Amino acid sequence: MELDISQRFIFDNTDIRGELVRCTDSFEQLIQNHDYPEVAKNLLGEFLVATVLLSTTMKFEGRLSLQASSKGEIPFIVMECDSNREVRGIAQVRDNFIQGDFNALLAQGTLAITIEPTNGKPYQGIVPLEGKNLAECLSQYFIQSEQLPTHFNFAIGTDKGRQTAAAMILQQMPMHKISDTDTRAENWNRLTQLANTLTDEELLSVEYETLLYRLYHQDPLKIFNPKIVQYRCTCSRKRTQEALRTIDRNELKAILKEEGAVTLNCQFCHKEYSFNADDIANL
Repeated sequence: MELDISQRFIFDNTDIRGELVRCTDSFEQLIQNHDYPEVAKNLLGEFLVATVLLSTTMKFEGRLSLQASSKGEIPFIVMECDSNREVRGIAQVRDNFIQGDFNALLAQGTLAITIEPTNGKPYQGIVPLEGKNLAECLSQYFIQSEQLPTHFNFAIGTDKGRQTAAAMILQQMPMHKISDTDTRAENWNRLTQLANTLTDEELLSVEYETLLYRLYHQDPLKIFNPKIVQYRCTCSRKRTQEALRTIDRNELKAILKEEGAVTLNCQFCHKEYSFNADDIANL
């Protein structure tokens, strides 16, 4: 079994799609260079797999980001995933962090989903964080912005001794195969009720085909080829140079005089980029 994959499936006789995702390598790389409290790690894990799930709706090249801003213990958290399923993310945690539940972590917060096509205009949807967990908040987002009933399952834990984040999405699609509203509602209620029986252990460790059979062996499913998910930070020396151009030259000279070099650190992966006097002169 691949450690980090997403698995798409659809129910043949309905207008409902699904996706499973499980991240181990990318989750561990995401948190390895940061001293996050445990609850912050768990929330980052949920944002990680949620962003991968949301990115599967993109039918073009580009990037999707899931971001929350709040007055709580975690003022800012963002996760990015592009059309190649390459992910990166970060969270800001208050210095005097006090462990709390979801509402304390993201108190008085907003949730934003931003889609940036490689060729095209970006789009952003924003909703208040009013649910008791990320699953509820995302479901509310899709009801308000897309009018599409959407169900989420999240699980954070260990699989074979390694930290793992996993999730499943079910989403009601626009009318195509079934137009009767009662039948659509009945199918949706039945499939989501079965999804609610899914345990964290199953979501974290059971092979996807086995898991889907346990849940939906009475429903004809079409299962697509799995897609690889991997962590990759998009920082580079060239991008860092561009950031230096926004800093006043006299300030750069002062740093050079005091430190001998200008060093910038990527907030996402903590990679350092150092620039000497010649580098600064050539900007």
